[in-house]
Amino acid sequence: MGPRFEREKGVMTNHRHRSGYVRAFALASAGALAISACSAADESAREARQIDEPLIAGVPANGAKLNAIGSIGYAYTESGKTYYQPYCSGSLIGKQTVLTAKHCLQFFLSDYAAGLKTVFAIGPDAFAPVKLWEAVAVEGAPGDEGGFAGHGRDVGVLYLGEKVTDQTPLQIGSLKAQDLGKKFIEIGYGTRDNTGAYGTRRTGNATLRATSGRILEIIFGTFERFKAWYDQGDPDAKALFVTGPVAPAAFLPIARSLYAKLGPNTGEGGAGGAADEAGGASSGGSAGEGGETNTPSAGAGGEDDAYLRYLYENIVLNEGYEAMFGGTPGDAQACYGDSGSPIIRADTKGNLVAYGVVSAGIGSNQLICDYGGVDAVFGPDVKTFLSAAQKWVDPCKGVSVEGKCSGNTAQRCTSPLEGPRRLVKFNCGSLGQVCAIQPDGTAGCSDP
Repeated sequence: MGPRFEREKGVMTNHRHRSGYVRAFALASAGALAISACSAADESAREARQIDEPLIAGVPANGAKLNAIGSIGYAYTESGKTYYQPYCSGSLIGKQTVLTAKHCLQFFLSDYAAGLKTVFAIGPDAFAPVKLWEAVAVEGAPGDEGGFAGHGRDVGVLYLGEKVTDQTPLQIGSLKAQDLGKKFIEIGYGTRDNTGAYGTRRTGNATLRATSGRILEIIFGTFERFKAWYDQGDPDAKALFVTGPVAPAAFLPIARSLYAKLGPNTGEGGAGGAADEAGGASSGGSAGEGGETNTPSAGAGGEDDAYLRYLYENIVLNEGYEAMFGGTPGDAQACYGDSGSPIIRADTKGNLVAYGVVSAGIGSNQLICDYGGVDAVFGPDVKTFLSAAQKWVDPCKGVSVEGKCSGNTAQRCTSPLEGPRRLVKFNCGSLGQVCAIQPDGTAGCSDP
C-alpha cells in the first residue's frame, strides 16, 4: 500500500464513527490491578486517540538503524488514501516475523473481519511511517493462563506477507541471575506524559528489579504503601484508560469476585491456582481447603484491608516468564502503546538482543503510568516458540487470498477467518471447467 496517511488535529483519523468499529482494550489480571500497556480510546470522547500510547521520561530514538523496532496498528484505504492507527509496538526478529505482546494480537481477526489490515510500520514517527508491511498471520506463545496482564505468557508474533530485506532483525536472549540490578533499554511508541501524547519512538533505561516474588511488594515495598496508593484512587473513576492520571483503584473491585469465591482464609499456599483459572496474575500455590468464610465488602474498613492484603500476598511474578523492570532512579517508564516494545541490550558486537517485551503495569494519581512494569520474558518454552517463529516461511508463498490461475488449476491462500494460513489448489478440469478470474476478482472455475 502506498505511504499516504491522513492526520486530524495532530493524530491519525481512524473514522470509527464512519465504520461503527469500536476497539476493545486488553485488560487486567485477577487482581484487576494490571493495565496492559495496550488500551482503548473512548468512542465518543477520544475518536482519534490511540489504543496504545512513547516512554515517559524517555528521549527520542531516531535514525534508520533502529527501524527494526516499529509500531503495530491497523490500516485501511479509502478514496485512494491510506489511514493508519498505531496501538502497539513490536520488533523484527526474522525476515517475516515481528515480536510483540500476546495481548496485542487479540485484534487481528476482528480487524480483518471489519476490513482492516493489521500492519507493522517503521520509522521514528508512527503517524508518518516510512513503510508498512501487512501481517497475514499471528501466533501466541504457549501458556494462556495467569500472568499479570491475564494473558499467560504474554509474548506473541506477527507474520508478515512480505520479507523485510533492509533491516537487521533483533536477536533473542535469556535473562541470567547476574542481570538483576542491571540496566536494560526499552524502546516504544507509547504515552510519554499526562497529556496522553504518543506516537513517536522513544527510548530509556529500565532496571531489572526482580524475576520472582510478590509484584505489589516489589512495587511498593510495604503493605502500608500499597494501601496508601489504593486509597488515593477514585473507585468511581471509570475513565482510567481515557483521562489518564488516576490510580486504577476503579478496577480493584473486579478482583473482589475472585476474592469472594475463595474467601480470605485461603490457606498457607495462597490462591495462585484458582487465580490462574480466573485468568489472573498469580501462578503459585493452590487454594487451601476449609469451611465457609466471610468475605469483605468494598469500603468495609478492616475487611477492606483483608482484601487488599490478599492481593498483596498472592499476586506474584510467573517465575521464568515474567520480570519486573523500571521504577528506580534514572529509569524511564513504559505506558500505553508500549505494549510489545522490546527489552533490549547491545552485545559486544553491537547487535541488539531482545530479552522480553513490555506487558503491563499500573499508574498513580500523579502520573498516568508509574512504578515500572511487569514484562514478559523468554523462559524455555517461549524461547523455543520464538526460535521456530524466526524461521517461519509463508506457506502461500506470495499467492493472495483472491488467488490466481496456474493453467487449469485455481490456487488461493486461505484468509485469517478460515483457520491456519495454507495454500489450496483445485483442478477445474476435474469438473470439465477451466480456471478463470471471477467477477469478484477471485480465481475460480467457470465453463469453457
